[in-house]
Amino acid sequence: MKNTLSRQCRLPVWGVVVVIIVVLMLAGLGFSYGFEQKRLAVKVQSLALSYLSTQERNQGNSVDAILLALKAMAVAEDHGLQASQHADAEAALYAAVVNNKELATLEGHKGRVNDALFTTNGRRIVTLGEDHSVRVWLSQTGQSLVVLKGHSGDVVSARFSPGGQSLLTTSADKTAIIWDVITQEKITVLAGHDATVSASAFHPNLPVVVTASQDKTVKVWQRDTGQLIKTVGPFKDRVSDVQFSSNGLELLIVAWEQVHVYSTENYGLQYALSGHERGVFHAAYDASGKYIVTASYDGSAKLWGTQGGQLQRTFEGHQGGVRFANFSDDGQLLVTASDDWSAKVWLVENGALKVTLKGHQGGVSQARFSQKNGQVVTASVDGTARVWDVNTAEQMAIHGHAGKVLSARFSPGGRRVVTASADGSAKIWDERRGQVRATLEGHRGHLWDVQLSPDGQTVVTASFDGTAKVWHLRSGQLLQTFEGHTGIVRKALFSSDGLHVVTASYDGSVGVWEVSTGRRLANIQVSQKRLVDVALLPEGVVLAVDDDGVVSRWHVATGKKLSEHEYRQKVHGVVVNRAGNQWAIYGDGGLLVLANADGRSRALKVGDVTVWHATWSEDGQTLIGVDELGVASVWDVEAGVSLLVKQIHQDKIFSVALDPTGQWVVTGSRDNTAKIWSVDTGEIKATLEGHKDRIYQALFSPSGHQIATASRDGVARIWSVATGNTIATLSGHRSGISALAYSADGQWVVTGSWDKTARIWRVFPDVSALLEYARVVVGERKLAPRLQAKF
Repeated sequence: MKNTLSRQCRLPVWGVVVVIIVVLMLAGLGFSYGFEQKRLAVKVQSLALSYLSTQERNQGNSVDAILLALKAMAVAEDHGLQASQHADAEAALYAAVVNNKELATLEGHKGRVNDALFTTNGRRIVTLGEDHSVRVWLSQTGQSLVVLKGHSGDVVSARFSPGGQSLLTTSADKTAIIWDVITQEKITVLAGHDATVSASAFHPNLPVVVTASQDKTVKVWQRDTGQLIKTVGPFKDRVSDVQFSSNGLELLIVAWEQVHVYSTENYGLQYALSGHERGVFHAAYDASGKYIVTASYDGSAKLWGTQGGQLQRTFEGHQGGVRFANFSDDGQLLVTASDDWSAKVWLVENGALKVTLKGHQGGVSQARFSQKNGQVVTASVDGTARVWDVNTAEQMAIHGHAGKVLSARFSPGGRRVVTASADGSAKIWDERRGQVRATLEGHRGHLWDVQLSPDGQTVVTASFDGTAKVWHLRSGQLLQTFEGHTGIVRKALFSSDGLHVVTASYDGSVGVWEVSTGRRLANIQVSQKRLVDVALLPEGVVLAVDDDGVVSRWHVATGKKLSEHEYRQKVHGVVVNRAGNQWAIYGDGGLLVLANADGRSRALKVGDVTVWHATWSEDGQTLIGVDELGVASVWDVEAGVSLLVKQIHQDKIFSVALDPTGQWVVTGSRDNTAKIWSVDTGEIKATLEGHKDRIYQALFSPSGHQIATASRDGVARIWSVATGNTIATLSGHRSGISALAYSADGQWVVTGSWDKTARIWRVFPDVSALLEYARVVVGERKLAPRLQAKF
């Protein structure tokens, strides 16, 4: 995303190109400067391309960003650079891919595309061109379906009939045309204006349409025959906007300083909206027809009642003209777009400012809500459309063009955006693509735990609200809610076959649930104290740990207690080895205890401070514990011998994990860092710095090539094990991330947060998977012409 720092650091593109040319010259003199100088020149060239990729991504040009990063990777790999030497290229490619939401570019118009809009059912897109044409496209793929020819001038606006069967287009050729959407045939040509027809509207109930013109008049027509019913005006200035109220009883006309409302019974003037100090750019009814909003060059928007046109309130705060205003579907919110480079979201009820949307580098010409009211899309002269979260002002996406973005609209379902630009293209953007695959919303309390099913198809979340929920990984659809606990659900685990979920609660009980039906099959009251951890053992046995340090085993089918042991210190958790025949209990007082089903146990003393976490090696031969002071201890389990005691961090270690080879360990700490270190020597391979708060969890990917970290700063990061560099930043949560999990194939990461949501993120297990995916995304696409000339 573009920010102040990136703008301050940005070099002119020509400067970067000069650097690349110089580097290429140096590389060409490789024999003179030697092998190392040539390698350095190649590295600088790769860095320059990576930098340009980042710049294109910041401007919303995601496909160009991918193509430049692919070039950077190719330069590095063709000359044999090691992974550590092309880390910037990999990071640039990763960022370009996961932020890409471009589905298709609609090219074919000659000259600017004045507008692009979805049909009522969202299946097609209609674009209006300066080249006199109207084009229809398939919204799923961007495939061109038909070109509607009939106008002899610039096509400037379009409106669909209430049922979506007809399309009304207006043009600089002084006419409007009504088209049949299904057959793409002309129904009627409306001719009679003396200048550009700038706007139009269908009556919601009657076979009537109106057209507004720069000839300072509005004309009312019979829709089917094209017969002129009445001419309203002339006004003092050109008419820029015209709308019917939702009940069809009123007609709103905007003619700069004259904003009038007419009765549709006889098209006589009912009232005027007077009060702006300068002209009005735009006006609109809310869905209920109760209010009208006007957007003015005087920098304000005004809300008027439709019962007589009384001024209700004024929305002030913009530092430039307000060009557009739009209500949310439920009428509770209003968004305004301004020349001051911002949009603002207001509460209609009291006029309070809810949030300001800042980020554009030029005037904002349009702003519209999605149907769900959770997002706004803005269009700007800076060449971008941006999608925003109206609750947080978070910029969810940037969609870029090489020219001004003239319009931006959500699809009926809100999952896609179509943009029209002065660069001669329209683009379809899929908001489901990119980094965040799905946001799992529905819990009423903080999330404590997230886990994936063995087949990687579903996710279970455990929450402070006393429930666990199961979700479909790819779609984010909620499948089941497990209700019945009377306390916080501390942990939720899938059974080995994925058919059941086991939950542990602060109400002292363990629940066993059937995933397919949501039924609770068993409720085992383990303790009167709250449970802090639970683990599954072979043969249907559950291992439970309560707040007083009591560890007990229970047979699920019968609810019978098999064993119980009470420890004097507080226990924080338990980890079971892969075979399920031995477990380690960790807690206060340096407690790290090995136990098994035979009831035998032995303590491995780890100082006198709290052991916060522990993990087993894959073969069950090694156990690692990490403590309050940042010390890690490595044990030979069979011999009970300490192999290593090492100060890894200078503060509490919350998390520890081994890579698949058993050679490397990653720990996450309260010191805001994670560290990769050798299990044999304790030697630090890399310190992962970038988080702004403590790291609660750090995990190796299944391949071991990457690490994912989750922090209280609300961000998760993906790191390269080879370089120790961040290759992806997963931002979007509104509070700290408390839990994190990888899918078995390494293609997905799930995060659980204190913001009461979980998020599913698209990641890539290694560089080859990233390259393969990037090449599929761009297909046969080429760099934009402005970049082709330089490369």
